[in-house]
Amino acid sequence: MTIIKRQSYDVDTNDMSVYVNDFELSAAQDFIQSLLQLEKDPLLSDIFVYVTSYGGDCSGLTAMIEAIKNSSKNVHMIGMGYNYSAGGLLIMTGPRGNRWIGKNSFLHIHEVQDVIFGSTTNIKRSVKHLEMIQERLFDLLVQNSLLTIDLLKSKIKEHDGEWLITPHEALELELIDRIGIPKVKVSTIWELES
Repeated sequence: MTIIKRQSYDVDTNDMSVYVNDFELSAAQDFIQSLLQLEKDPLLSDIFVYVTSYGGDCSGLTAMIEAIKNSSKNVHMIGMGYNYSAGGLLIMTGPRGNRWIGKNSFLHIHEVQDVIFGSTTNIKRSVKHLEMIQERLFDLLVQNSLLTIDLLKSKIKEHDGEWLITPHEALELELIDRIGIPKVKVSTIWELES
């Protein structure tokens, strides 16, 4: 005789989540430390990264992208509310199949921005660096979606440099994979044999 008992229960996602709203280098360091701490848990297969942000520093953003791409866990990117600039890029460059945004959320893309001071030589060098950073970030978006470089640049230009993307438009372009916020449940199955 075999008895099968199925049990499901909600999970406190704080034990498997990281929250992002800032992209300064210190925030990126905190994010990476949190992610590495979750990586150590052998029972944990999924990590949930919740993002709500008006954007921030490209250096912090690229460090977070690297940490996510090198994770041994199944990382889910979840955008809630406004996800501008670096916040949107973090979600859109996340692992395909695991990129979510809420139905009332937005993503935002624009050209890389900075304030530059110094000599003409230093300003020219800084502009070259910004162009390299922008090219790399745009390449990441193209690799992770149906966008081409030409389409991406034309969308940004078409929207006067500030492309605000709705959930449905993001889904059509495969910048995200699902509209909504995931609900986490854990199920256990017990089998008893006599």
